[in-house]
Amino acid sequence: MIRIRRIFMRRTANNGGDEESKMTTIEDTTIVDAAAPIVESDGAAGLITQSDLFYNLSRKCILLLALLFPFWFFPVTTAPVLFNKIFLVSILVITSFVFYIAHAILQGRVKLVTHKVFAMAGAVIMIWIVSALISQQTYVSLFGSGPEATTVLNVLVLFLMATMIMLLFGEPEGYIHLVRALLTGFAVALLLSVFFSVGGGQFFTGIYKERAFNTIDTWRSAAMAFGFYAMILFPFLLSAEHKSKKLFSAFLLSLIMMSVINVPLVWGIIGFFSVIFLSYAIWQRAVSARVLGISLLLLLASLFGLFSGGALQNIVGVPQPIEVNVSHRATLDIAKNALKEGALFGHGPASFSYLWDHFKPAQVNQSDFWNTRFVSGSSYFLTLLGEVGILGFFAFFSFSAFLWWWSFRAATSPLNEHRIITLSAFTAVSYTMVMWFLFPVGYTLVAFGFFAIGFGMAAMRISNLAHTRELTLFREGPSGFVTALLLVFLIIIGAFGWYHVSARYVSQIAFARGLAASGKGNVDLAERRVNQAARFDSRNNIYSRARSQIAILRAQNFVSANVAPSDLLRTQFVDVLSLAINSGQQSIRLSPLNFENYQSLGKVYEFLIPLGVDGALETALNYYDKALLLAPTNPMLWKDKALSYFAEARRSGNRDFLVKSEEAFRKSIELKPNYTDAHFLLAQVFDAMGNQTEAIRRAEAAAILAPNDTGALFQLGFLYYRTNKFSDAEAILQRAVEINSNYSNARYFLGLVYDRTGRKNKAVEQFEKIQELNPGNAEIKTILANLRAGRPALESITTPPERRGNPPLNENN
Repeated sequence: MIRIRRIFMRRTANNGGDEESKMTTIEDTTIVDAAAPIVESDGAAGLITQSDLFYNLSRKCILLLALLFPFWFFPVTTAPVLFNKIFLVSILVITSFVFYIAHAILQGRVKLVTHKVFAMAGAVIMIWIVSALISQQTYVSLFGSGPEATTVLNVLVLFLMATMIMLLFGEPEGYIHLVRALLTGFAVALLLSVFFSVGGGQFFTGIYKERAFNTIDTWRSAAMAFGFYAMILFPFLLSAEHKSKKLFSAFLLSLIMMSVINVPLVWGIIGFFSVIFLSYAIWQRAVSARVLGISLLLLLASLFGLFSGGALQNIVGVPQPIEVNVSHRATLDIAKNALKEGALFGHGPASFSYLWDHFKPAQVNQSDFWNTRFVSGSSYFLTLLGEVGILGFFAFFSFSAFLWWWSFRAATSPLNEHRIITLSAFTAVSYTMVMWFLFPVGYTLVAFGFFAIGFGMAAMRISNLAHTRELTLFREGPSGFVTALLLVFLIIIGAFGWYHVSARYVSQIAFARGLAASGKGNVDLAERRVNQAARFDSRNNIYSRARSQIAILRAQNFVSANVAPSDLLRTQFVDVLSLAINSGQQSIRLSPLNFENYQSLGKVYEFLIPLGVDGALETALNYYDKALLLAPTNPMLWKDKALSYFAEARRSGNRDFLVKSEEAFRKSIELKPNYTDAHFLLAQVFDAMGNQTEAIRRAEAAAILAPNDTGALFQLGFLYYRTNKFSDAEAILQRAVEINSNYSNARYFLGLVYDRTGRKNKAVEQFEKIQELNPGNAEIKTILANLRAGRPALESITTPPERRGNPPLNENN
């Protein structure tokens, strides 16, 4: 009975509605009892229906992804656009794949599409995996620690998405449905961008209030995405069959929005394609008034965008956000240096930010973006050169070039009955290649590119350039068992993918809440949220580093409570300190190429220096030196070393450490001459040395470099006060108070200047304001009593404020 059921099902089950299967009759089977045909027929029909269900669910997942992806965002993570798009793509693609496997199991067979380009895609994935496995931080390369686009997981999911598009939509009607879903999603994203650009975000908070906010990514990336949208629309506008006012309206709106954003590179690409389209139409002898008019419209729009100087943007009044990217030359230099250390497989996927830290040109320190960590180079392709090496770069480039060539053949085939469809796929693939070569794309534009790759693969099927075969799954003998094991393995992989992607997303939500709590000063809640994030994604070095930093905040609270050093060892201080050290060490193990992990742990030991912990200075310097090996041109790390020496000098009174601190600060300033913090702190070092002339010179340099920095102004005013330059001190401290009227320490010394120059009433005004800001401060009460009695302000004050190690008032200024 079981054998008969298998034969009947295999011959009658369809393949998801794609093509008719051969029918059999009861005479083809062996002899059974009279009830068998009825039972077998009902069972087969039920299985066929279930198979169709899973096939349709698989298609709907990809259709839903195409619809939602352009405008999908959710304000629950630190990167509300990118993190949520990654989650959306991963979940829906994996779900579609699992449904497709279930459909194949119920069918008893599966469709395979054969072509050389698919073997090349497999080679790309294998090289990516090998590069990740031999890198120094395998987990980061495999899964990432942020919204990186080039991790193994993201690339694998995107290739799987393109494959599912080819398998599920590799026929004209399905292709049109998918493109329609994507264009609808783009239309919603376009309308949302218009909404925010005209000020609609004022009803929201945070980044959503900005007029440049959009659901794509950066402002310039939105222009590139809308160009992609226009290029997909364009071929359908040329066909009378797809004539639609809605399509034309969407096309015009995309051009208008691109004019508002106004990125010359995008207009140059659009203009190039408009010329190609017109040439293609002439070559195919398909020039009509419609083709000519729309092609000229696209060409004129691109020329207007190139030479208008942002006229429409100025009329609308949308502020152009400052966006800075790595130049092509700098990217090539970084890739060249990276290849010297790992030529074949590079340093691992998602490693460009670490390569930037290591090989960053020193000239960058003179710019306002000296401390910016770029996660990609000047283009997607050039970024890959340093990350996955020569093999990875040429494998991906060869795959892309080969796919472009076959997409071109599909669009230009004389036997092609669906020319508009294949032309749209070729346009999407061509635009993607240009975009990836010239633009520093983030995850969103990479995903749009893989949509285009899926379109190109589907077009190859539609034009019969790729052949479809059916493979029977359940054969007799060992091969059938091996096939069953493989299918079970694929389902397990899908389940693992669901869990891993979901867990990472939950951890990102928890971490975002932890950062929000930390910003509000709620250390307890921040710690709980970060611990929750670490439980869901225990191998993310960002969470380990955050746990270490929160633990140090707790340790600082113990110290600020004026607990004696001997008593600290009998409190929770030791446990908190151990957590800070262990978490810092874990972050280093998880990402040994990230200099921030070494810097963070160095800060833990730098905190211990004033407490007299043995070996604290040496350990802090050791971690800072390791960080400098990874980021040799970063002036912050020399500043951190200088601060460690300075802390030891103040603790021990050893002037030799002041000299070492001065040398480290000078190296920091050598890397960045306009480094305000280094000048400011170097002034304190000279002051501690007793060289007040040089201290004032350094403080003046810091104030000139940052004229609105109240800390630099206060330091300069304080030094002027110490050297009895009261008129200079008054001018500088008044400036600090003007910038921040609640700056109590600046008012404190301004009041003392008024007292020393005989203006008691003005001195009283300053200290009365300080008392309002610091109610209950006994010293301020004493000073006010002295001034009102006509006595010097500091009479009966045991230690004058200029001789203390810290400012007289505790405040965050």
